[in-house]
Amino acid sequence: MLPNVIIIEILEHILNSFVKIESLPYFVDRFSLVSKKWNREILPKLRKSDHIYLGGKEDILFTQLQRIAKSGIQYTLKIRLSEPDVDVFYPLIKDNVKTLICDSLTNREIRSYPNLELIDISVYNPGTGIEEIDKEYIFDNNIKMDIFYCHSDSNDPVTQAVLHAPNVQTIFLMCGNFEFKFLNGCQSYATITSFTIYATTLQRLDYITVILENLVMATTIDIDDINFIETDSEMLNKIACKVSTANISKTIENLTLVYKESCHISNSSILNLFAKLPKLQKLSIKITTLIIDYTDPVKSKNFRQLDLVFREIVKTDSTLFLLNSYSQLTAKSLVLSSQLLLDIPNNFWETPLFTKIESLIIESISDKSLSSDTVNIVVSKLPIKSLAFSGIENKYHTFPIQWDSLKLSLLKNKDLTSIHFGTMEVQSCSDLLLLKIPNLKEIIINNLRMDIGSPFLTLVNCLKFHETLEKFHAIQSSYTGYSQLNTVIDILQNNYKLTELILPFAKFKDSDLIIKQQLPILNKILKTNTNISLLNFSDKNIHNNLFQKVLLTCGSALIGFVNPHRTDMIATLGEVTGECAVKSMKNKMMLDPIGREILKDKPRIRQSTFPQNLHLLPKNTFGGAYYQFMNSHGYSADDRQEVRMIEDPDDAYVMQRYREVHDFWHVLAGIETDVQGELAVKWLEMIQTGLPMTAMSSIVGPLRCTWSEQMELYNHMIPWAIKTGRNCKNLMNVRYEDHWEQNLDDFRNYLNFQPYQYQNKKTN
Repeated sequence: MLPNVIIIEILEHILNSFVKIESLPYFVDRFSLVSKKWNREILPKLRKSDHIYLGGKEDILFTQLQRIAKSGIQYTLKIRLSEPDVDVFYPLIKDNVKTLICDSLTNREIRSYPNLELIDISVYNPGTGIEEIDKEYIFDNNIKMDIFYCHSDSNDPVTQAVLHAPNVQTIFLMCGNFEFKFLNGCQSYATITSFTIYATTLQRLDYITVILENLVMATTIDIDDINFIETDSEMLNKIACKVSTANISKTIENLTLVYKESCHISNSSILNLFAKLPKLQKLSIKITTLIIDYTDPVKSKNFRQLDLVFREIVKTDSTLFLLNSYSQLTAKSLVLSSQLLLDIPNNFWETPLFTKIESLIIESISDKSLSSDTVNIVVSKLPIKSLAFSGIENKYHTFPIQWDSLKLSLLKNKDLTSIHFGTMEVQSCSDLLLLKIPNLKEIIINNLRMDIGSPFLTLVNCLKFHETLEKFHAIQSSYTGYSQLNTVIDILQNNYKLTELILPFAKFKDSDLIIKQQLPILNKILKTNTNISLLNFSDKNIHNNLFQKVLLTCGSALIGFVNPHRTDMIATLGEVTGECAVKSMKNKMMLDPIGREILKDKPRIRQSTFPQNLHLLPKNTFGGAYYQFMNSHGYSADDRQEVRMIEDPDDAYVMQRYREVHDFWHVLAGIETDVQGELAVKWLEMIQTGLPMTAMSSIVGPLRCTWSEQMELYNHMIPWAIKTGRNCKNLMNVRYEDHWEQNLDDFRNYLNFQPYQYQNKKTN
């Protein structure tokens, strides 16, 4: 066991880097016994960025909450008022409750929590208390409200209270017809940022227009499947016109118009939205009929997502080409009905609409509307990473694309990483896997069609030996007569790339009763391949939740301890534990001119990026010393694993950069790469980055050192790492690539970096 002073040093740096402690009660329960100094000086620094829940998935003991309260930690509490233990916990939690989740509430309960920031209420029937809410108190204390309203009898005081609630920021309405008078003078118009009305029957169109006229700061508008008793053939054009002229035209970022019944919208109305909504980033229009009345291109604009889905397209002039209107837009994600891709001129594929696209979903209403040539062009020529065919194949129609020609097109796309099919035959799926598309990582199939005679085992064999696939989801099937556990084990014992595997199994069958004998095998697989995050058993999916993430963390740490050469485990450990620390590292880089430049250019440290004369540089230069270090140990810059488990691209780059500069820090420090040396550098990294992975390595790692190595580590190397890490320049804000030819000692002086002097042995 490490001395308390070292544990404190480690945890101080974790906390100072704003690392999120996922399970606050258990963290406090474990570490409040470290020392009096820890309780008095360090625990109060702890910040909890997400919430503790009373009841539900995370159970918390009264004694644990007592310790948290005594520690002085500033934590946030989200509670459900319906939980039976709320009154018992009240004395400890009243000052920390920021969010109330409820389906009923009273003014007494609202006033009971002096620091309340948000009321999240779901209203299903009378008796929720929302009609008696103290509006003045809500306004005076700046308490926000999120309201979900689903009620069949809408002509009652509850509906009026919902529409007139104070400080509403998000409202979702799904209700029957209500009186027009309820819409007059609503206080919520001034504060709503997100407005959704879904599956609601209204008397006439002006019910919607009066809402749109009065909203002030809404950024999201979703009008989905609304019915009007008094029909108006131009209602969607009028709604689009009202949106483009209302006050919210200056604030809207996301707009959705969906109408399933027979109706139409004109292309000129859609183009007017582009012209009048300057902040629009996502536009989703799914309507029965589109009338093409105007096709002049709109001005260039960057979009996050554009959805244009129609069952029928009517041209007022046969020469009009719809997509010409959108040719200058650039959208990362496109959802288009198949008719829009018909008869596209060859040169049109080079327009901005398609050259910058990353994700394309083709909604096919008619299985005959989409030609093989069109699909082949889409697949082979566009730089799409994600491709989805929705509705192309169903149980009444066969796949309309010529599979042989599609195979060749898929192989030409070097960017494609994800394919999503609505329905697919087992044999076609096997053929797809056998293609070995260069960078394919994900296949999702909503309905895998197979029966008793289908070649399911062929599919299993393809999954067993696929070299790039990481996720395979086949969600439903008409036949599920295979032993699920045996199949899953068979695949995972052979394929170490897969992280998610869903096959269409029914509930456990008699053939699965050997589960007790199979579980040790599955357990071994999960310990060996800690990247697995989702498997399905029976009709339930098992997600890599918080508890499993903790197991993943511990498993990676232990494997890294037993075998430090398992760099995949060490990399996994860094990614699953380092989210908040990475954001802190990125923020520090953003504050530095060189750091900002690195984040902008995202340079990589790879063999291909090194200067050709690196091996000729003198050993006393930084580049020459680095080459000597790497060559003498048989290392390559290309050995560093790619970041896979951090979604944000900037955060992922910061973690990647941290990995790739690790060897530079060894050279600067003059420290070897044995266990003792790696631990010393880990301490340096902990001070510089605050990554929890470095702290965990610092705690567990010394157990692998000899007694004399431990003494030098504790007495000399750790103090050196702490002092150097604190005194030197932020090492993430250094463009090492610009210093190859600089004298190594001069480079160290520039960084204010003091190399380590071994006590019991000499450096290489």
